[in-house]
Amino acid sequence: MGHESNIEVAEQSHPVGIESMEIPLDPELVRGVPLRFCLHGLGKYWSMTRKADFDLSEKTDHIDHFLSHDWGTSRSLKVMTLLIVFNSCAAAVATSLVVLLLSITASTGLIPPKLWPWLPLPGFLCYVSILLFWQDVRLLCRRPLLAFLDKLCIAQHDLHLKEQGIRGLGSFLRCSRNLNILWSERYFSRLWCCYEVAAYLKEGGFRKPAVNGSILPFGGCFLPFTAHTSQTRVAVGVSEPGDLGRLELRPLGAFGGGFAGRH
Repeated sequence: MGHESNIEVAEQSHPVGIESMEIPLDPELVRGVPLRFCLHGLGKYWSMTRKADFDLSEKTDHIDHFLSHDWGTSRSLKVMTLLIVFNSCAAAVATSLVVLLLSITASTGLIPPKLWPWLPLPGFLCYVSILLFWQDVRLLCRRPLLAFLDKLCIAQHDLHLKEQGIRGLGSFLRCSRNLNILWSERYFSRLWCCYEVAAYLKEGGFRKPAVNGSILPFGGCFLPFTAHTSQTRVAVGVSEPGDLGRLELRPLGAFGGGFAGRH
């Protein structure tokens, strides 16, 4: 989460440690939010704290993506990174189909030559539209991806519920399929971020033998053709039940980011 004030609230009554996150959480408070909300409005839900925002989340027993980040990094950088990771592959495929269709149409003479200079425009508009709104479009044929974003899934408007959510973090991690670390230079300088990674590795002992996650650095991931250089896949392996997980880093191939949303 990277929200240091959350730790201060929890520490007022009990010391915070990995074991404290194993406190069972009321199933009504284990919540996920459709990923599309995390990408809307250039990250407006990453900064506001309103009760109405908590109502965007829903009770669930599975979370597709646990989003771990520090709150000192620009929200727009986070959203741009997630757009590339989750939407760029679909945008590239849709744009390729549009370009192919336009090329065939132009070659058959159905588009007059005087309009040919404008042919790149539909492809550009298609790419931008799908990049921004793919999570909404995919609802036509697939269920929404559910994410954990602390501002939306832990009640910020009620200190008691907020502390319960923090101390029950293990319940969120236990039902999360992937951990997505929005890495910045200050990420591991924040206690809460280290807390989440340690908890995720520890929770690996309760899960299937392989748990996937992604480290998503900010920077050169804002161009589609450089997306494959901007992330690293993390494999959390567990040799025996109860063992701590281990991190194995391996680079993804081209368009690797786009596959993060294929669940």
